[in-house]
Amino acid sequence: MNTVWYKKVFFAIFAAAVLCALAEISLRVIYYQKSDAEPLCAVKVYKKLRKNHLQRAAQKEAGDMALSKDHLRFLYSDAGEDLLVELQARYEGEFKKLRDELARENVHLVMLYLPHYAYWNTHMPDSRDFFKSLAERSGVDFIDMTDDLLHYGLEEVTLLPEDHHLSRFGNQIIAKRLSGYLKDFESHRSALKFSERPVLLGDERPGFYDLSPWDKRMPFILKTNAQGLRMDYDLAFPKTQQRVLVLGDSYTFGPYLENAHTFPAILDRKLEHAEVINAGHGGYTISHESSLYFERAQYSEPDIVVLQVLDNDLEGLVYIHENQYDRHGKARTPTTAERAFLEQAIRLDNKKAQPLTGPGF
Repeated sequence: MNTVWYKKVFFAIFAAAVLCALAEISLRVIYYQKSDAEPLCAVKVYKKLRKNHLQRAAQKEAGDMALSKDHLRFLYSDAGEDLLVELQARYEGEFKKLRDELARENVHLVMLYLPHYAYWNTHMPDSRDFFKSLAERSGVDFIDMTDDLLHYGLEEVTLLPEDHHLSRFGNQIIAKRLSGYLKDFESHRSALKFSERPVLLGDERPGFYDLSPWDKRMPFILKTNAQGLRMDYDLAFPKTQQRVLVLGDSYTFGPYLENAHTFPAILDRKLEHAEVINAGHGGYTISHESSLYFERAQYSEPDIVVLQVLDNDLEGLVYIHENQYDRHGKARTPTTAERAFLEQAIRLDNKKAQPLTGPGF
């Protein structure tokens, strides 16, 4: 009799443990399905492994010419002259492809230039003249935030000394300048209209609301909508207001601040006639921003696109950086110009030559 009693207790505990385990697994599956872009975990793992393999293969192809971010301080010296020309040509090609598509759909494009903190008060050449010239040659308005931001100290408009990204005040300065510009285009509408669209319109983890995994030293709450955009609400269709899409890197995304303090969110509050969409993503440059637009962001049906550019966007086109942030898990090997640059940079590095100082990227 006692043996039967103990058996019943054991099996009851065992059944409860199994049910708890199944409940935990089910909840994890539901959470994953709601919070990740991939439909299956196995697909995500495969893509991650494939990307790592391709990146290792690309690095192996480079052989002993392993690129470090520190080598990029030579990009603006004689050693990087040929590579800089190649990067500028590649940037211009990607930019014009995006501009032409926007023009076909009557989407107004404006370039927003932000100076990178590491170029301030140094003799490191910035890319402002390149971006300004490209915008002028392409018939695109150019908003230069240099004077607006440099009017204040670095520790006022950035999060320095902890981090170089924009502070709440820095974001407010940008939003104020943009709002003044965009009010002149209040009635502008594009020809974009889609009957079908993908679930994701941005590249952020959808439906996320938690502490961000960016940096444990500087925790902040990150909230994204179900469409993979850093916004507090989902975009509805058909749209009822003008839409302003902001493409950019981490300076648009706005790390270490809550959504409300990023410049796209501040701009959204300032423009009563428009919705402002934050499609920024850390590490992106024109190649990533262009493909994001064509594959996802255009389906938000923007009337205006703000392309935020940064001094290190040209460096972002170097193969190791592009591979790190590639949106499709692909990787490419160094070009001839990249190989030649690396050879010279390594020789200069071995001689401990320090012709320039700068942030790398």
